[in-house]
Amino acid sequence: MLKKAEGLIRKKKDIKAYYYLLTSYAAMGKKDEVFAVWERLKKSGKKVLNKGYRDMISSLAKLGDFEAAEKILDKWESRKSPGYDVRIPHVLVSAYMKVGRLEEVGAVVERTRSKGV
Repeated sequence: MLKKAEGLIRKKKDIKAYYYLLTSYAAMGKKDEVFAVWERLKKSGKKVLNKGYRDMISSLAKLGDFEAAEKILDKWESRKSPGYDVRIPHVLVSAYMKVGRLEEVGAVVERTRSKGV
């Protein structure tokens, strides 16, 4: 059904559908599909909203791919958007805390503080 839903997405109008697909595929444990949807989202012609970055980081954390989640956080920070949405690094902090990776929690918190947040 998710594949069928993907086929119905109108690239520029249905950007929120991509976010739903990211989290749905992650819940099913389908990392390859999560990355495929992410690539289609980036190529959709619409700006990826902060929600998209939150959903992608959350999806990767659920799948245990913290390295990729860190790379998505790097990509989001490199956009130099006005304001700093602390919810995005918070997703990664929460995920690290759930698995007891306290060093990484400290690193992300320090990284966020270095941005003046």
